Amino acid sequence: MNITAFRIMGILIFMTAGIVLTGTALEWLAFSIKFLLHNSFTSISVFHSFPQPIGGVNALFFAGCAFGILSSQPDDRGSHRKRKGSRGAMLRNLPGMAYRCLHNSDWTMEYVSEGCLELTGLSCDDFIVTRSRSYESLIHPDDREMVRQTVSDAVARGVIFELRYRIITASGDEKYVDERGAGVYDENDDLIYLEGFISDATAKHRMEQQLRETNQLVHAVFHASPLAIVALDRNAHVIMWNASAERLLGWTAEEVISKPYPALPDEDVETFDQYYQRIVEENAFTNSHRKRKRKDGSLIDVFVHTAPIYDQAGETIGIVAILEDLSDKQRMEEEKQSLKEQLLQAQKMEALGLLAGGVAHDFNNLLMVIDGYSEMALTKIQAGDALYHDLIEIKKASERAAVITRQLLTFSRKQVSQTTTLSLNDVVSGTIKMLRRLIGEGITIHTLLDPGIGPVKADLGQIEQVIMNLAVNARDAMPKGGSLLLETVSEWITEPAPERGFPISPGRYEILIVTDTGHGMSKEVAQRVFEPFYTTKARGKGTGLGLSTVYGIIQQNNASITLASEPGKGTTFKLYFPSAERNDSISTNETSDRVAGGAETILLVEDDETVRTITRRLMRDKGYKVIEASNGKEAMRMLRQHESTIDLLMTDVVMPVMNGVDLARRIREQRPGVKVVFISGYTDYHLELFNAAGDLGPLLIKPFSPSKLYRAIRKALDGS
Repeated sequence: MNITAFRIMGILIFMTAGIVLTGTALEWLAFSIKFLLHNSFTSISVFHSFPQPIGGVNALFFAGCAFGILSSQPDDRGSHRKRKGSRGAMLRNLPGMAYRCLHNSDWTMEYVSEGCLELTGLSCDDFIVTRSRSYESLIHPDDREMVRQTVSDAVARGVIFELRYRIITASGDEKYVDERGAGVYDENDDLIYLEGFISDATAKHRMEQQLRETNQLVHAVFHASPLAIVALDRNAHVIMWNASAERLLGWTAEEVISKPYPALPDEDVETFDQYYQRIVEENAFTNSHRKRKRKDGSLIDVFVHTAPIYDQAGETIGIVAILEDLSDKQRMEEEKQSLKEQLLQAQKMEALGLLAGGVAHDFNNLLMVIDGYSEMALTKIQAGDALYHDLIEIKKASERAAVITRQLLTFSRKQVSQTTTLSLNDVVSGTIKMLRRLIGEGITIHTLLDPGIGPVKADLGQIEQVIMNLAVNARDAMPKGGSLLLETVSEWITEPAPERGFPISPGRYEILIVTDTGHGMSKEVAQRVFEPFYTTKARGKGTGLGLSTVYGIIQQNNASITLASEPGKGTTFKLYFPSAERNDSISTNETSDRVAGGAETILLVEDDETVRTITRRLMRDKGYKVIEASNGKEAMRMLRQHESTIDLLMTDVVMPVMNGVDLARRIREQRPGVKVVFISGYTDYHLELFNAAGDLGPLLIKPFSPSKLYRAIRKALDGS
């Protein structure tokens, strides 16, 4: 190629650069001609080295400048200084270092532009004149082999080399540089030297590193998000689809990327285009409750949050949508509402229990008076007297009323546990009347009681509550009526029987069986039926506490419970009570005249005047000397006034001024030999106080009959 062709090529390149940079070709044409008149060209290879922008300015400009400069360099080093001034202004503006070097071990520089000083800290003279440093020595030791190998490979293949590496400047700073260059060959295709351009890429590398880290963070957040995230382009084709979207909607990313958004229900397909275009055109941020289709065709409720996606020019190129699954949220809200209702129901039941317990407590005191006076009257009337039978009926009514109050206390859970030896047959027979009122006329109650059943040790009130709870559960399972069977049997179990549902040890058991003809329950329901607050009833129809209470009572009484049920075939509960020893006598209503009295002195402390009066009369009728007080403070005064021996303290547990436990302790401190019997009604607070009393004395539960009172007194005084 002759010199004219080179000059034309140079003009065209400068024109192109000028058009790209300013769009004014004539100005660049004039400048190019002037530049070319002062320079001769020997090579054009370097023109092909810079087709891409460098540092934000079109590289053709720098390529043209570097081409003219490099190709005009004489071999005489002395002339290097002479020509320096004529091109200094141009080279000084280059944002980097243009170079020509030999392809040897040191990359010996034949030419470098003045940008080398800012880039490396070394001047042109350091590279060209004194050669105090080689460019190869500036390359970071860890990168030298990579640079040499990359350049050698490109030269061997006759292609452009591009690479980024680190250099150590003269001041010791580390910089990242971008180098782009190529080999220059003679007419025989033999390599003469390398020409290229090196620019500072430290800031660019830092930005790229930050961008990579940001992209990694965004990628991690995108895929780790528990919410489904979907991005669509302007045509509503999927461009992003995270793992949560896969889980929520069913499609994998591979199935939907670059394809139309698949999760639209059929009824939303027509309106979606308008909705989507409004978001794109108006740059709208939206939040709406929508239905979306899953891969299996099912519909789910989601809350959709959308935002536009912008390009660098600020134009909307798509949208990103976050889909919040409302099914879990709705389920949580329903569970929250259910728990709230259960709590309100429990509070209501607690309030009813407090009311029932308070009524029963006051009623118990009245029953004590009725029962006490009727029994005293019976001892003074002959059996043939007309009033005798009337008094018997009054006493029977009082005993029946005591059963009702005990059941009220059981309902309110204020009944103090009293383990006694009893017959399951008697318990069942005693609850039949109440069960008939409880479950209504639409359900027939049958009993099948084994006359040979043995005694068990349990709390009477608690077992009555178990029967009532099971009956209520059976009633709810038979809304259209049915039958309820209560059965008792004895059974010897010779081996552990885990298949019964609960561990039952070998031995003899007295079994209470409750069977209904209701709708039954599934295996899954049966596994959870004893859990607190678990219920299959409609909202507001049950607390979920009935069967859990049954289970708690059974455990408390050292018994076991099993159930057998199938949908549509009713339910059977079996309650296994360990058989009591045959020599344990079953509780009976022993008459008061069969219990011995005495002449000991008793200090009676009771804040209820009617209870205190009847108790005093009953004790005096048996020969006891009674000193009475209405509270603890008065009792201590009586103690000081009566220096004679006080054999027994009978005190209510809860009283104003001083409770019975503290009173008993103070009296014991002054008179250690005094025996103690506590009397109380029902509350948990009473029981806590009594438990705090330790071994001070036994507890007699109101209402108590005269015979129970007499037995408690004699047992305490006799030490039995």
